[in-house]
Amino acid sequence: MSIDGPEEVNDDIRGRGVYRRIRENLKDYEAPFIITSVLNRRNWREFPRLVEEWPGVPFYVSLHTPSKALGPVTRSCW
Repeated sequence: MSIDGPEEVNDDIRGRGVYRRIRENLKDYEAPFIITSVLNRRNWREFPRLVEEWPGVPFYVSLHTPSKALGPVTRSCW
């Protein structure tokens, strides 16, 4: 599952209502799963709160690191 922050942060990045749909879909899910998060300047401060909202669920974290080799850096990245 890819979640990038608590509800308001995730939905700002991934679209309105996405976080709530994920929560609803996983409510009765019994198989183990992992949450992946891509941290950037928009969400890194909220990561501890996200972990608190999903107790006992393992996280895989990626860091968004822009590179000049890939072209101009946009306002949405670091």
